[in-house]
Formats: sequence, C-alpha cells, structure tokens
Amino acid sequence: MTNERSLLIEPTHDDAGHEVGPTASPLPTPWRRVAVTGLLVAAFASIALVGFAWPAAHSAPRDVPVAVVAPPTAVDSLQQSVEMRRPGAFELAAVGTRAEATRSLENGEVAGVIMLGPEGVEVLVASAASPMLAQVVTGLADALAGERAAQAGIEGPSAAVTDLAPTSQDDPRGAGLASAILPLSFGGVVLGGLALFSIAGMMRQLALVLVTPVVTGAAVVGIVHGWLGSLSGNVLAEWGTMALAMTGIATAVLGLGILVGRAGFSVVAVSVMLLGNPLAGIAGGPQTVPPGWAELGQALPPGALLRALRSLSAFDGAGSGAAYLALTIWLVSGLGLLAIAASRRP
Repeated sequence: MTNERSLLIEPTHDDAGHEVGPTASPLPTPWRRVAVTGLLVAAFASIALVGFAWPAAHSAPRDVPVAVVAPPTAVDSLQQSVEMRRPGAFELAAVGTRAEATRSLENGEVAGVIMLGPEGVEVLVASAASPMLAQVVTGLADALAGERAAQAGIEGPSAAVTDLAPTSQDDPRGAGLASAILPLSFGGVVLGGLALFSIAGMMRQLALVLVTPVVTGAAVVGIVHGWLGSLSGNVLAEWGTMALAMTGIATAVLGLGILVGRAGFSVVAVSVMLLGNPLAGIAGGPQTVPPGWAELGQALPPGALLRALRSLSAFDGAGSGAAYLALTIWLVSGLGLLAIAASRRP
C-alpha cells in the first residue's frame, strides 16, 4: 500500500512513442501549504489596505508651520483664535521681516507666510512645494482677513496671495510629480528582486542595479519634466535624484536578499511600498500625515524623493538636505550589504 506522500510511477515515452522507462509524477500540494499560502495573501492584502487607507482616511493639516510677520503678542493672540477654529492644525511663529519669512519659506521651514499690515493681509506661499498646503494656508489667511474686517465693521477683501514658486501651467495641481513617485519606488523593488532571483553572478547583479536606474531616471525625467511639465528644476539634478532613490532601493533589496533570503527581500519591499508610499505625504506633504509617522515617511525613499524633487522645482534644492541625506544612507547601506554578501561568497 502507498500513503499520501508516495509518488505515482508512470511510464515515459520517446518521440517515437516507445516506452523508455518509468518516471515520477509529483503529488498534489499538501492542503496545509495551500492554506498557509491563502492566509499569507490575505495578510498581505490587509497590511496593504491599512498602509494606504489609514493615512488617507486620517489625512489632515497637523501643526502646519506658518510664519506671521507681526509682533509676538499679536501672533499669540492669533494662535489662540486659530486654535479655537481648527485645533492642532497650525503652528504660528512670529517673524520680524518679510525677507526673513521668505527665507524660511524657501528653505522649507514653513508652509506659508502671513503678513498683517495696515493695508490688509498678504499671504506668501509656494504651491510648487505643496499645492495642498498652499491652499490651506491661503484659506487661513482669508479667514484672518475676514476676521479683521469684521472687527473693523467693514466688508474687507480676501488676503492678497503671492506665490513665490507657482506650479507649472501644464500641471497646476502637481499630479504628474506625485504620480512619478510610486513607479520609481516600485521599479526599485522589482529591479532588486529581478537581480536577486533571476540573475546569477554578483558582478552582473551589481551592474543591473547600478545601470538600470540611470536609464530609468532619464526616461522618467523626459516624461515628467519634458512631456507633462510637472517639474521645473534642473534636469540633471532631477535625473540624478531619481537614479539615486531607485538605486538605493534596488541595492538594499538585493543586498539584504542575498544575506537573508526571501525574508530580506520582503522586509525592504514592505518598508518601501506599504510604508514609504502612504507615509510620504504625496498629496499634501508630511504635515498631513498622522502624528508620529511623518518622520518615518521622510526617512524612507518615497518621501525623501518627493521632498527633494519638490524642492528642486520650487527653490533650486533649498531645504532638501535631509531628503538627500536619507537617500544617500539608503544607497550606502545597500552597497554595504552587497559588500558583506560578496565577502561571504566563495
């Protein structure tokens, strides 16, 4: 008698139809493995849903930094008024001069500047850095202008808006740039996975993950900058930034995958795709991500890449030091993992 784990023996035939000998045909996959596979898929889908839906469902302005050109006492009063209207949404800071406030905006330290003068309220924004935050700060300035007009007993105009870094006319909402982050992140994960599972030879794997991002970055820049007009910064800087991000992801996937196996590949893939993309603040910036998660989102490649590209388009890279530091750490870590893996190979 045979048990369930036995092999069925069947004859094999050559091209002429003659029987040449028995061969073993595989048994059906055990039910336990089928059940585990289904549970893993269900778990992955659930994690993906939480990763993308939870930040989106709880996306709202939180402690958005706004500079106010006014005396500190006046700003304290405004903060209390704003806190009553929208608790936890804005964090106002008194700034002495327009020039100082403009530098803060260009360096990405604040999302906007509100100037309270005798002639009315003016708001300075940079929509290329974040269209959503520019709109939110403008709405706050309009509310303050209306409040001042009501106190004076007049019907005053809305706040005067000065956009120091407007979005492209071809892409006023910045959708093209936001849409480029996911393909580059996903491409880095896929590239590292292909090198890990489909390419034999360390030098060939390394060549694939180093050269492909350069070609991919050139193609994406051609589409997003040249065709869609979503980027308006230095083309070479944008190209290098995209290649840097994608290479960092791919080398991390490959290096950790060689050292740990499929688990290493999964760790990087989940970190980049299921955490990095939802927490990047693609729609409105890190100030709209739930508390405690914004820093993590900016440390992962999607968030750092988005911050760097928006900074290049808005202010020639000003205020992007932390973003480039994060991307460089990913690349150096990936190359370090590959070096360790190479030293352990015969």
